[in-house]
Amino acid sequence: MLERVLVETDFLFGLRRRDELHEAVMELLKEARAGRVAISLSPAAPLEATLVMRSAGLDDSSIARVLGAMQTILSTSARVESPGLNLSHAALAAELRERHGLSLFDSIHGAVALAERLVYVGSDESVREAVESAGGRARPLG
Repeated sequence: MLERVLVETDFLFGLRRRDELHEAVMELLKEARAGRVAISLSPAAPLEATLVMRSAGLDDSSIARVLGAMQTILSTSARVESPGLNLSHAALAAELRERHGLSLFDSIHGAVALAERLVYVGSDESVREAVESAGGRARPLG
């Protein structure tokens, strides 16, 4: 049976060869190409990645190049979709923040996974625990 998973910002940064999650990201993309996994990217991940790069001092031109490179890699590696972000997701994210003390972006990633019935795949143990405690499924990336 096809496993439907949600990946987030750590997956995007794991596209870089020098990232510690690179091998795990490439393996997940390989699984997607083989038809064993359907990958969805959290709709909050591109914004979070942008903010992380800005806080690291990258200018907009550099950020645009990095995001474009990420898009190119994803579009040539496997089919990666992204569900929309809606008010129900935002409300559930607020509940996750209140119950589990997650950050804004982590709570959105978890809420989208739960609402869309996707397996959360990420390196953040606190998000995995929150998703599982809310009745969802999660597994580590890497």
